[in-house]
Amino acid sequence: MPPCRSSDCRCIPIGLVAGYCTYPSSPTVMKMVEEHPNLCQSHADCTKKESGSFCARYPNPDIEHGWCFSSNFEAYDVFFNVSSNRGLIKDFLPMFTLTLDS
Repeated sequence: MPPCRSSDCRCIPIGLVAGYCTYPSSPTVMKMVEEHPNLCQSHADCTKKESGSFCARYPNPDIEHGWCFSSNFEAYDVFFNVSSNRGLIKDFLPMFTLTLDS
């Protein structure tokens, strides 16, 4: 079941460790995802949006989008800094973490 507690909704990230749940078929949501400069589903999306060249995916399969970074190294560095923050580890990381697809 998605983190939003309904099998019909999806989590849309608005930051590295935050987001909201909504129904993905909404035209407003679809437009927002397409226009958001950092949301991606592939490395090509990042390049097309000119937000980087590396799409770091969330490990939760119910979060369909990743976050654009300029490189694998930058994604790793940000992930390391976020995961080193004890407050984020306690509150957010069980729900929202990154995997670094290569």
